[in-house]
This record gives sequence, structure tokens and C-alpha cells, in this order.
Amino acid sequence: MRFEPGLMLERYRVIDKLGAGGMGEVWRAEDTRLGRSVALKQLPVALASDPLWLERFRREARTLASLNHPNIVTIHAVEESGDGPFLAMELVQGRTLSHEMSAGALAPARALELAITIAHALAAAHGRGIVHRDVKPDNIMLGDDGRLRVLDFGLATSGVVPSPLAKGSLAPTLALADDLTQPGSIVGTVVYMSPEQAQGRPADARSDVFSLGIVMYELASGHRPFAGSDQVSILASILRDTPPACDRLNPVVPARLSAIIHRCLEKDPEHRYDTAAELHLELVRLRDWARGEASAELARIVDRIQGLEEGPEAWQAFQLGREIAKLAPDDPQLERLQTYFARAIGVASEPPGARVSVQYYGAPESEWTAMGVTPLDRVPWPKGFTRIRLEREGHRVVQDLIWNMEFIGTDFLYPMSPPGQWPDDMEWVPAGRFELFMPGLDHLEAEPMAGFLMDRDPVTNRDYKRFIEAGGYRNSELWRETVTVEGRALTGLEASARFVDATGQPGPAGWEGGTFAHGDEDLPVTGVSWYEAAAYAAWANKTLPTIFHWNRVAFTCASAQIIAQANFGGRGLVRVGTTHSMNRFGVRDLAGNVREWASNATEREGNRFLLGGGWNDPEYSFNDAWAQAALDRSPTNGFRCIRHVEPETNMSKLTRAIDLPFRDFLAETPVPDSVFEFFLRQFRYDPSPLASKLESDEPTILGRMQTVSLAAAYGGERLTLYVFLPEPGHAPHQAVVMFPGSNAIHTRVFNPQDIRRADFLVRGGRAVILPVYKGTYHRGGDLHSDYPSESTQYRDYMIMWARDLGRAIDYLETRDDIDASRLAYYGLSWGGYMGATMPAIERRIRANVLYVAGLTFQRALPEVDPINFITRVTQPTLMLNGELDFFFPAETSQKPMFELLGTPPGHKRRISYPGGHSVPRVEMIKQTLAWLDRYLGPVAP
Repeated sequence: MRFEPGLMLERYRVIDKLGAGGMGEVWRAEDTRLGRSVALKQLPVALASDPLWLERFRREARTLASLNHPNIVTIHAVEESGDGPFLAMELVQGRTLSHEMSAGALAPARALELAITIAHALAAAHGRGIVHRDVKPDNIMLGDDGRLRVLDFGLATSGVVPSPLAKGSLAPTLALADDLTQPGSIVGTVVYMSPEQAQGRPADARSDVFSLGIVMYELASGHRPFAGSDQVSILASILRDTPPACDRLNPVVPARLSAIIHRCLEKDPEHRYDTAAELHLELVRLRDWARGEASAELARIVDRIQGLEEGPEAWQAFQLGREIAKLAPDDPQLERLQTYFARAIGVASEPPGARVSVQYYGAPESEWTAMGVTPLDRVPWPKGFTRIRLEREGHRVVQDLIWNMEFIGTDFLYPMSPPGQWPDDMEWVPAGRFELFMPGLDHLEAEPMAGFLMDRDPVTNRDYKRFIEAGGYRNSELWRETVTVEGRALTGLEASARFVDATGQPGPAGWEGGTFAHGDEDLPVTGVSWYEAAAYAAWANKTLPTIFHWNRVAFTCASAQIIAQANFGGRGLVRVGTTHSMNRFGVRDLAGNVREWASNATEREGNRFLLGGGWNDPEYSFNDAWAQAALDRSPTNGFRCIRHVEPETNMSKLTRAIDLPFRDFLAETPVPDSVFEFFLRQFRYDPSPLASKLESDEPTILGRMQTVSLAAAYGGERLTLYVFLPEPGHAPHQAVVMFPGSNAIHTRVFNPQDIRRADFLVRGGRAVILPVYKGTYHRGGDLHSDYPSESTQYRDYMIMWARDLGRAIDYLETRDDIDASRLAYYGLSWGGYMGATMPAIERRIRANVLYVAGLTFQRALPEVDPINFITRVTQPTLMLNGELDFFFPAETSQKPMFELLGTPPGHKRRISYPGGHSVPRVEMIKQTLAWLDRYLGPVAP
């Protein structure tokens, strides 16, 4: 008797059909005795008439009924009808996993939880010797009650049909469905078969593991791992193909989850998890790792992140944080720590639809991390220095550098050009307004420039040979500059006759016989004067870059990272494109290998800028605005060109001669003591009530943060202090007064993260005080730069800063929980530079720690110029520096500052570390604490 609506079977009233397939039918029914809805499964007639199948069906049904697992559908009874047995089962109200996945991949955390639950259910069955053999999304229900159930255990096991891959033999396998998926079907689905099932071999628990691996792959990536146009091609794919890593198909898939999934999909059962229980344990470990161990490891990495996020730690934290976020997006520890290693930016392309990837700059051979498809809006991006790559079908690949830190912009727009729009060996540089990041020139106003093209690599010997063969040294139209040689003015063409190689032939100084050495065609051309470089540029319908164009692309502020991949160190020239040194927009090797001529003259007649440094120059030469006689043909002199594509309306300013300020600080003489005493008077103020007010007092992970306001020593203003107190302990506390970096000028809201480079002081038991100096944070206004100038405005700010520091110390002296007699000055970057003046003004300071400090070449009025103060700084002073600091060069800025300090030699120390404008955090902590312990005394335990 076949089921139909209204039929009574014992106590069950059949209502309607839920599904059907090659293995039978499932009907909704009412259990009239217990008054509940159930599902009835009736076997196909062909199976119901087979005595062997009937016995096996009854035996497995009894076994399944005994499982009693919350995630396995409950079998209420095995009943008999005239046409054979049927099952009465729990009726699950809900939706299938197929329906859940219909919109694509699930969030990784959700996918993991579902996989854990399914594996747990299968593990219970495997523990009783039961193999499902038909694990697929249609056999997994998500109940309206929130509980997942696995259906159809052990039923799709027999049915002998010829396997399409069995070459005509009758190999036992699952009955094949009529199409790839049949919702509600109880027949096995080809897409989810294991290789052994596809080959007609016996299936065991590892077959279920493989099938669950397919389900997990689809859950995580939104794609099936094995595809084909028909059953045969799908089965062939299962046996033959290795699917792409699902974390490549979907970047949000955690790498560890992807590895687990792909182990499940091993062709050889011996290489899979032996049982679902083993798989379940691995999945639970992954979830627990994200919630516990990984979070703790993240905190340890974050604690090592350097200033300006220059080292690899921010990248490591970002990668680990991404993995945690995929599996535990609501982790409060992650939310708290993320600001230390990631910052949201926007990435757009024209046209949109470009695939965006990121790579840590210091690991150029590592895999790229997919970030999504443009437009990306406020996507967390790793702090520090990274390469970005954009790829779009039918367009050239775009590459760039991003230094993601607080005072850098957050929106990046990249035009994507089709092949052939620009020469293949040039890169497009978008228009914009940019300033010079070169010591001595960094005070100059930013200059706007139109978009232009720049040679990806320096001009090579091969390129230059074509210029010579085209008659470049004989074409007067290319030699446009008048040349002064030994006091005699020559036309460019007349002068070109002097530019010969070692054998007297036209060409670079190092060539012989009018050509380069065999095998050197891809080396940069060297031994050329500025005039030769300019003539070549004219021949190529290009120009030499101005110092502004060159620096726009060079990214000298990231010198420490770029230099590490560049050709310095005296090893000789290398072929273009063979280093991993990349500058902005995909341009290569602006650092090292060869120096490069720029078009600008200097204030010294006959000189032109020669930038970037060469293979035999010191590494710091990449930062320097170095100039040389335009006639110089040294063996390291090379060049590259640019081409103006858009009209350049600012050409006169971009090509102007540039004065190159330089100060030999050690040759300057400070004012005498009598004059200095007169200078000090401007910083004094009359004693007046502090009128202090505690604005807020909040707990932090360090201890407590208090916001205090008090009367400033000028203008009727209020001075704000942020006071960070350690956990309750032995008071009074030693105090460290900070002077911040220049980011405090460029932001209007104080972020507690701004004291990150002092948090270890609070943890160590000292109080840290950050005054909101005039012009910083919410007290900002008309101050836009930390560079000194010979203006009365800068002088007035210096006076206000010194008075703010003094009033802060006045306030500390009123607190019982602060020992103001044990007070240190802690200057960071700009604050380190101010360490050349402030401690000379404020004698209550007992010791100084100057983090990445140095002197600037720009002058101030004598009454506030550091040269007149630094020799009067006599407190014990520790300087911590980076060897390749782009703000404060070691030889011309850091070392003169240290030597000029008036501190006795035995009580001052300068320590230099590899890197740029930062030092390793561990060393910063170690050396600073040791210094303060020595001169303020150890903190009481």
C-alpha cells in the first residue's frame, strides 16, 4: 500500500508528502495517539521486497533509534504496513542547510559552529559503527528551534547499479540521482561522494569525513570543490582534481579552517581524519584557539609593536587578528587591541571591480593577502608599511606602497589603465599636492603637480646605446643648456664633444669603443653628466624629474624599509628589476644602485640635484637632497625620466632652483651666559592660583586616567593634563612628563593610544603626565607644523610650551600621590627635538629620555633656537635613535645633538638601532627603565 493523504497507518494519519527520491518517500503525518506531528519514511517497492535489505533496514533502524543524540533526528519507531516497514521519525520544522547556503558562503564563525555540530553528530554514529554514506546539505536540517539535525543515517547504503567509472562491471555504489541535487531527496548525491564511493569501493567513517569536507568547503567558500557538466565528469573530478584552497576563493576563510577542510578532502582515506570524532576535536581546538590562545598571542605581539609600526610585528598582529576575527568576531580583546595594528582605510579604483591584495613590504616573496574587490570602504588595513596590488581583467596591474599610520590619509584611489594606454616600461603617477620628505627641505610648502608617467627602472645601457646610435650626441636640438667649462660658456652641442668614453668615443665615461661591456645591457647606464641625461630625456620625448616629482614617488619617509631591499653596501651594480626595492606606484630602485639626476638647480651655480644614492654610497644617502656639479660623470651617476601627460600649470615652481639649507651645528657658537639668562626671562611667569579641576577619573588597563584642567600661565586659557596613574601601590609615585610627537599638532582629539610609548612606565609604577601643549589636540589653531622658523609666531609658541610644562610641574607639586622631586622628561620625536631646549628652561627635571630625537636644520630666532640652549641641558640624558631616521639623520642631526648636550660625558648616552624613526619596543622599555631607575631611583615594590 502506497502512502497518500488521509491514509491511516496504525496510529499515524498521513497528511502530505515532504520529499521523494531514489531511496524512498518522506511524508508528514500525525501521531494520533500522542497528538504530535511526525515524519514517515517508506522504502521503495524494489527495496521493500528484498528480504536481505529488509533485515538490514530493521537492524540499522534499531541501532539509529538508540543513538539519542540532540543533533541526530530522533527515530520514534519502526512500523510495519502491508507493503513493508516504514520509519516514524521526529519532524523537524525548519530549513535545510542547502537553503541556508543558497545566498553563498556563510560567515566563518557560523560555518565553523555548524561544522562542529555536524561532526559531533557523525562522531556519535561512528562510535556505534554507523556510517552515514550520504552526508550532504539536504540531509542536514536547521530547526526553527535553533538546533541542527542530521537526517537519513545509514539508509542510502545499498542499491547496486553500474558505476560510470567501473568500466562495465557491477560495482557497488550509491544509487545515482537523476540530477545533481534534489531537495528533499533521500538518495545519495554525486557531488558529495567520496572517491571510494565513486569507485564502488567499501565506505567507512572516512567517507563521511570526505563528504563533510565537501559540505564545509561549500559552507566556507560558497563554491563546490568538484564540478562537472554531468555525473561522470563530477565523479572524475572527485577522483582527479585538487580543489583550489577555499581561503583563496573566499579571503575571509581562516587559513587554519581551510587546512582542516583540505585534509578532509584528501583522495587517500589514510590521509584524512580517521573518524568524525577526530575531526570534531580539531574543529573545537580551532574555535578554542581563536577564543583563547590566539588572543593571548595577539596581546604579546602587540606589546612588541614599534613606534610608527615600522617592524613586522604590526603585520603579524594583523594576520593573526584577521584569523581571530573570522572565528570570534565579537572577541573583546580583539576589539581593544585592533587599534594598535590596524586602521580603516578606503581603496577605490577607476573603473571599480579590481581585486585588492596586500603584502608586508619586508617580506617581498611571501604570499599576498586578498582584501576584497574595489570599492573597499573602511576596511581594516595593517598598520605599518605594506605593498598594495590591484588586478582587473583587461587592465594593467597597479602596485603602490601604503604606510598606514595616524597622520596619513585614509582614502586611496587608483586609476586602472588598459594595456597600451601608457608605455609598458613606465608607471602612472596620479596628480596631487605633495611636500618634500628630505632633511633640510621638509619645511617647504607642498607643491601641486599634474599626473605624470615615470620610468619604472633607471635608463639602461641598452636604452642609452639606442640614443647614441640615433645620433643623440650630434643633434643640437637635444643639447639646449649652455655649459660653462673652465669659465668659458659653451653651447650644449659644443660641450657634448667633451662627453666621451674611455677610448674617446661619444658615450658614458665607463664605456669603451662607444659601447658597454658584453652582458651589461640590462645594467643602469652610469658615468653620465646631467647634460647627457637631459639630452637623452629630450630625445625620448621625456624630461628629467624635478626633485618634487622624484620625491613624490621615492617615499623617502619610509627609507628604513625601502633601503633594506635596495642595492647598497658596495657590492656593485645589479640589473634593473632584480631587487625587491619598490617605491610608490610600482616604480623600482629609486633607492640605491645608481644615483639619479633631477632637473632642479641649487643655489650653488652649476650644481644639480643627484638623488637616491648609489650602490657604493651610505644607505642614508637615499634620504639626502644631495647635489653635484652638473658636469660630474662619476661611475655611480645614472638617471631615469618622466613624461608629462597632463598640462602642468605649476611648472615654474616645480623646476625652480632650491636653496639647500645646512647647519654644521658643531661649528656654531651658543650665546654667552649673560645673553642666555636674558633669554630665560621670556619663559618666566608670575605665580598665580592653579584653579585645578578634576574633569574625569576613569579606570584603564594600566590603572587610572585622570583629566585635569588648570589655569594656563598666559591669556586666561585653561591647560589640560592627562594623568596616568599606576595600579594602587606605594605612593607618592615618581613622575614622567611627556612631550609628544607632531601627530599631536595634526589631530584634535586625544587618543589614549598616544601614550603607548609610555605605557610601560605606568605598568612599572610611575605616573605619566601628558600636558596638552598650546597648539596640540583640542588646543590646536594656527600651528600647522613642528618645524622651527625665524618668526615671532614660532617664538611665541615656544614660550607657551615652556610655560605649559612649568605649570604642569607646578600642579604635580601640589599632589600628595606624586613625588615631584623625582621627575623625568620624556620627549618623543618632536618632543625629543624639544629636549634640546625644555630641560634647559625647566630645572626641576631630574633626567631626560629622548626617543628618536635630533636637531633640525631650520633655524629659529636666537632667543628660542636650540643651539643656544642645548649646551645648558645638563641633566642625565638618554637618546634612543634609529640609524636611518628620515627626520633626524644620524651624522648631521643625531650625533651633533648628543655631542652638544651639556650633560657630563658619564651621564649621557646615545644608543642607535637598525631602522628608521623608531627603535625596537623591547629595547626602548629596557633602556628607559634602566635609565630612570639609575637617576630617579627604583620604583618601590
